[in-house]
Amino acid sequence: MIIHQGNLQKHTSTGHYQRIISLVPSLSWLLFDLNLYDKTIGVTKFCKGPNSQELSIPKIGGTKNPDLNKINELNPDLILANKEENRKEDIELLAQNHLVYLSEIKDLQSMYEMMEEIGVLTGTVDISHDFISRIKLKSTAYSFEHNDEPKKPVTYLIWKQPLMTIGHDTFIHYMLEFAGFRNIFADNYRYPVITYDEIRNRNPEFTFLSSEPYPFNRKHLSEFKSINPVLVDGRMFSWYGTFTLQSFDYLNALKRNLNSNI
Repeated sequence: MIIHQGNLQKHTSTGHYQRIISLVPSLSWLLFDLNLYDKTIGVTKFCKGPNSQELSIPKIGGTKNPDLNKINELNPDLILANKEENRKEDIELLAQNHLVYLSEIKDLQSMYEMMEEIGVLTGTVDISHDFISRIKLKSTAYSFEHNDEPKKPVTYLIWKQPLMTIGHDTFIHYMLEFAGFRNIFADNYRYPVITYDEIRNRNPEFTFLSSEPYPFNRKHLSEFKSINPVLVDGRMFSWYGTFTLQSFDYLNALKRNLNSNI
């Protein structure tokens, strides 16, 4: 069975699940912050603990290619997935034998709803509410500090060959705009393929090279030097849940650094 985010109230069988698998790195981080490490029986190969520590939890493949046989052998009573990060066909196959909670995150409000519902499913509502309150305080303080600043036009690159950016209907776009930047490809949907010339023609003040999913690093700076490249930690724009608590301090530092280099 699949429980779609926002439909939890339609299911009376919610409870304190004991055997949880996460198919999304940021949802794994959420589980650990909710003190559910001991109840987490499977995570993706991309999932890390605090300080990027390796996890002793069994790995069940990647977000796009999970090992369905291994997941079935582990026999979870709850699987956490995401509509964008996981494939529909994998979710439907897993839902034949297991309960799948399918999240869909577009902004902070939908993120809070997801955190609340996972708190209900796992019996950690109080902890979840505490994190939601802390994130709201951080986000409000950030908005207050940067509300009057003009939005700098930027390109946000997530892939190199081909070059790919983000459209207006993504969580990354939401966080980018919330942070006080203007996505110059906001007239696109999802993750469009673009060209170097298109970026130059739109004249961004900066081009953000994200650390994920493509691992942009310092060696790429010279390649993009004509469009003002800046390396950014992709998790700070794309990881939702309790990890977002770290994003606002990072974004503050990023803005200070960019302002000082103009």
